[in-house]
Amino acid sequence: MLWGNTWLDKKVNGRLLSAEEVGAIVSRAVEAGITFFDTAEGYGGGSSEEMLAVGVAGLSAEASRSLILASKFLPTLWRWTERSFIRALEESNKRLGISCSPLFFIHSPMHPRALEVWVHAAGQAYRSRKLEALGLSNFNAEQVRRAVRVAAEYGLRIKANQILLNLLVFQSRALQETLEVCKSHQITVVAYSPIAQGLLADGLTEEKSKKIRMTLMTGVSFETLQPLRRTLQSIAEKYQCSMAQVSLRWVMCKGAVALVGTRSVTQLEDSLKSVQVHLTEDDVEALDEVSMGRHTFEKPIWRRSLFVIFISILVSAYRLNRFLEDLFRWPQRVLFGRGHGKTL
Repeated sequence: MLWGNTWLDKKVNGRLLSAEEVGAIVSRAVEAGITFFDTAEGYGGGSSEEMLAVGVAGLSAEASRSLILASKFLPTLWRWTERSFIRALEESNKRLGISCSPLFFIHSPMHPRALEVWVHAAGQAYRSRKLEALGLSNFNAEQVRRAVRVAAEYGLRIKANQILLNLLVFQSRALQETLEVCKSHQITVVAYSPIAQGLLADGLTEEKSKKIRMTLMTGVSFETLQPLRRTLQSIAEKYQCSMAQVSLRWVMCKGAVALVGTRSVTQLEDSLKSVQVHLTEDDVEALDEVSMGRHTFEKPIWRRSLFVIFISILVSAYRLNRFLEDLFRWPQRVLFGRGHGKTL
């Protein structure tokens, strides 16, 4: 959940969510049977984790015990040691209000140091009961195999691989191989951007498509999207639902967990309706036939590595932002303290 509450988050999302809004979203999600909540230390510089903790705090003890609050470690350029992973895990757990993470992801395998460094660190954290299971994110087939080999040394289970999965990328050979490897190791696939940031939803215009980051990531154009969108629209009309709901249901039909971001109860309710859409085998096959293969796994290694540079700069900006906000709030707390007295 991208629920950060910094000035940068306000610039990106238009406005910040209140504690009451977050609480209402979490409460309705749990009521609907949702138990998995995904966030990351990089979302809002850790403030998204804090907001999720605020939302969960309003639940009963019984409801809270059933939740999987998952976060992610960011392999930024200033992190080079196993200790940096463990420290990040401890800080995420603290922000989430838990002592042991039920699922902690490595946000990306792209880093000058080998991914095995972070998996070894996760193994140590597992032995010291700071995490229960490891998650991977943006790992291709070979990277999953490497992570599994190291995790096995510690008896550590790799529970999930969070990857880009939607109708824009399904035909990618690299993605198909990754899906097969995950299946063979009983690793759940968690699909992010299931509606491709709106490219697979209703109301898209050519002008809107140019402003969506997924357009740049995949190299797709509004024109090349039309065969896929026409099929989506036809199936949506057949079931009297939205194109976004069909896109979400298609992801579920592939055996993946559809990761849906929401910033209101209304958005959540709309996403929940996708469960009521029952696609036939013919529907799924028709969508498969018009799907594309524009996955980031197909990009050159140097382009994937740019993620490390970008995310390092972004996290630095978040840290500076949070430091300045804390500084300006000094009358309300101990100067330079780490209390949680901020207004959410």
